[in-house]
Amino acid sequence: MIKRTAVFWSATGMLLTLLSAPVAHSSSAISKASAQSLLTLSGVHEQLDALPEAVRSSFDQLLINDGVAEPFETADIPRLKHAVASVFNAHALQTSITESLRATMSADDASEMTHFYSTPTGIALRAAERNNSVLTNSDRFVHWYQTVGMERLDEERQQAIQSLELAMQATAGAVEAMIGMQLSMQVSLTPVLPASEQLSPEQLMVVVEQMRPGLTQTYYESSLQTLAFVFQDQPLETLHDYAKQLNSTAGQRFVSAVNDGLSRGLFGAAEQLGVSLQEILAGRLGQGV
Repeated sequence: MIKRTAVFWSATGMLLTLLSAPVAHSSSAISKASAQSLLTLSGVHEQLDALPEAVRSSFDQLLINDGVAEPFETADIPRLKHAVASVFNAHALQTSITESLRATMSADDASEMTHFYSTPTGIALRAAERNNSVLTNSDRFVHWYQTVGMERLDEERQQAIQSLELAMQATAGAVEAMIGMQLSMQVSLTPVLPASEQLSPEQLMVVVEQMRPGLTQTYYESSLQTLAFVFQDQPLETLHDYAKQLNSTAGQRFVSAVNDGLSRGLFGAAEQLGVSLQEILAGRLGQGV
């Protein structure tokens, strides 16, 4: 079950290239208005708006390609689709990240990042993220990957993309979010699974830790390809400036807050989805939830 449910979240890997390492808390909170303004200026707000539909589309494609995963049946598909559509909510994710920004960033941090995203460089980066979003331009991305791809870029540009990915610390954040969601989903489903498929907490931890190396490699490669596509038209100087800004104290607090807030939001969605899936199975099997 864990192996198959990982595919449900493939679309989230694209947005998770914004993620970073553990949160570095500041001593004062910024206002809600400042946090929301920063989300808008940075382009995170727009990407969050596109995420729920991308997740739903990814789930629908999974059903087309692979069918429904055991212990579910074809008759469960309408309720499964409804469950996925109902729990991935852009507003909930925005609220989670806004709260994380307020808890993590100082007024000076927010001012610095707001200034950066208001510069010509910041505006160009936001435009690139909007115009080349993998979430809304999947066909273009596939064509670019097949005809260009990270591997065909010159060494200097590859290094710039790698430096930017490191500044974002995207892979670690994506892997932790995925593992957390997998645990949440499996724990929620355990009460209605056959005894032979139930795992103890210790066994679950072993299983998800076995997934870590593969997830890390997959997300790192995906993150590099995504960043190379999104910023394909940006000069090297712009990429270097972006990495430098994200490596600053304010930049690291910003990406840390986005990481933590998005992870919490996705974890909450996974919990809700797990409960919905449990109800579907319990209803079909005639069990009480």
